[in-house]
Formats: sequence, structure tokens, C-alpha cells
Amino acid sequence: MYVKIIQSGEFIERFQYEKSPAPQVRTNGAKSRYGSHSGNDDRARFGRRSSSVVRAQRSFFRLVRANTGRGEAPALLTLTMLDIVSLREAWCDFTAFIVRLNKEKYPRVRYIAVPEFQKRGAVHFHVLIWGLTYDEISTERKTRYIQGLWGKGFLDVVFTDGSPKLSGYLAKYMSKAMQDRRNFGRKAYSVSRGLVHPVSVSAPSAVDLIDSQIAGKIEITEDGFKDVDNPPLHPLRHRVYDTPWLGRAEFTSYNLSGTNEE
Repeated sequence: MYVKIIQSGEFIERFQYEKSPAPQVRTNGAKSRYGSHSGNDDRARFGRRSSSVVRAQRSFFRLVRANTGRGEAPALLTLTMLDIVSLREAWCDFTAFIVRLNKEKYPRVRYIAVPEFQKRGAVHFHVLIWGLTYDEISTERKTRYIQGLWGKGFLDVVFTDGSPKLSGYLAKYMSKAMQDRRNFGRKAYSVSRGLVHPVSVSAPSAVDLIDSQIAGKIEITEDGFKDVDNPPLHPLRHRVYDTPWLGRAEFTSYNLSGTNEE
């Protein structure tokens, strides 16, 4: 049996597999298990692309949840470009905007940015951003100060409640961007330094510790853990399925806050 647990913010995902993964051995010139990459291999390449989209969407979903739900709530920026340019050029313009933000007033902004192509072909960015002041956000529609720093088109900024549900909102655009042919070979999202990242553990000692937390026997804090006698956490989701490499699998998710919200 093999158990892996991923924690992102207040959310825990527990994966239990029938078999343990085999040690990975890499050799030069080794063939992919999917076969060749020839032009006759379109079906396999499509399968790889679909799988990579799902994996990237899950990773992105966890990243957003790890940075929402507690602490400072991010603002939501929408950046629209007037000119129709390549995605590469649009990312360069976005990076230059962040540099101007850092130099002018906000040296410690953190962000998660996702591009989207509008119907007319222009790039549109959806951005969760931490570090903007309350006054600047509340007066932006009058002063247009941040839009002036953007300088490539329109900008709107609104407050958020910091809910983990923002992960679903942005993951929708990330998945759409990854499946857009204009984005093939390009990054589907960009993140800054200073973000909190999900934690994945599989060591038996770490798994036992988190399982005790799920069972309500301990509470884990930044200073360590303490024994408690709480009700066990109620599962948010539970399913059993088969995997091609690790056999029978069981997935269960939990919310440490004790609510049933995902």
C-alpha cells in the first residue's frame, strides 16, 4: 500500500494506492512509455496533452487554494490589451507592468496571472494580486493610477473575499488557455515569488501525523502539534477507482476548517 497526502491551505487530499510506485530509472535515449513521437502518433500525443491539462489544472487549483482562505485577501485585476499582439509579447508587457508596480509603490506584490484570448484576438489577463493598498483599489476607477502603470489598454480591479472558490474561477481560464492552440508551447499561467505552495508528503511518519489530524486526535500548528479529542473530519469527497500503474486507488478530501465547502 502507498499513501500520498497533498495539503493546500485548509484542504487535504489523501490518495491511497494498492501498489507502491516503482523507482524511476532514467537512461539516455530511453523511449517514452507512450511510444514514438512520429506524425502517426497523433492519438497518443492528444492523450498526453489532455492528461497534462488535467494535471496542470489540479496543480494550479491547489496553488490558488494554498494562498486563499486565510490571511490577506487578494484583489482581482483584469488587464485588457488594446493591441492584438502575440502571447509572448503580451507576457513581456505584463512583466514590465509588474516591474513598474514594484518601482512606483508596491515593492512586495505577489500574483497569480492567467491569460485569455478575447474573441477579437487580443490578450486579456486575469490576475490575483496581493500587496495593493485599500485606498488605491477603492479609488482606482476615479484616479486610474494603476491603469496608467499598465499603459497597454484597460484595467479593472476589485476586492475579493479571499475565498478558496477563486481557485475554480481562475482554473477555468487556465484550462481554457492550455487547450488553445495559440498557447501551445507557452506558459498557461505565471506566478510571482513569495507565494505559499502546496505540500505533498508520502513518508509513513508524516502520513500518520496527518491521519491523526483527520481523525481528530491532534491539532497541527506552526509550533508543532498537541493532543486533542475532536470529532473526525467529515470527508468532502470520496471515490474509489483503478489506475494503470498503482492498481486500486482511494481518494478522500477534507477541509480542516470543519466546513463542507470546497
